[in-house]
Amino acid sequence: MIAIALVLAATLNTAKIEELIGLKGKLDEKEGAFKVSYPRSDIAPTAAGVKLTPPLGLTAWASFSGGGAHTMVMGDMVLTEDQVNAAMSAALDSGLEVTALHNHFFWDSPKVINTMGVNTWAALAGSPEKAVVDGDFAMLESEMQEILKTLRHANINIVAIHSHMAGEQPRILFLHYWGVGPAEQLAKAVMSAVAKTGGNDSRVNVSDPCRR
Repeated sequence: MIAIALVLAATLNTAKIEELIGLKGKLDEKEGAFKVSYPRSDIAPTAAGVKLTPPLGLTAWASFSGGGAHTMVMGDMVLTEDQVNAAMSAALDSGLEVTALHNHFFWDSPKVINTMGVNTWAALAGSPEKAVVDGDFAMLESEMQEILKTLRHANINIVAIHSHMAGEQPRILFLHYWGVGPAEQLAKAVMSAVAKTGGNDSRVNVSDPCRR
């Protein structure tokens, strides 16, 4: 483990990482990784009337390993609702992969909890000029990143990413989304994302009360 840590220190530019992020990191010799943490003490939320502090799941972190063109990074971001999609777009546009989106708490704000089926669907409501789209994608793991990029480039918000099952083959992931805009624009964005799931339009169920 010491040898791994020494190789890591020699190949990974930790000073540059700290400079770019603006935070000090720490080399974990046991894990062979350089970790930078960012406690979100600036948001101070409450859950069930109790004030939450960074040690209670409110610390963002990124862990780096490798070096040069073969550097790998993974970590968690702690975000408020209005920060999620901007941060996701920044990550996707920088070549990072987004692997999950979820909450860690109950009772931190009113929430609607849903149980979902194994299908892709979209519902549009409103008018042709201003509509709301809401829906789910059931997708293969290999399809997720392109679907995320397509929806975010159309300014459609990603609400959640998770799995509904365990042990399924192939692995199926679920993405929940929500957006506001002209109905035709939203529909085209959703169908463009559907095309990333193999191009089979019959996989999506669309409800559109916006048509006149």
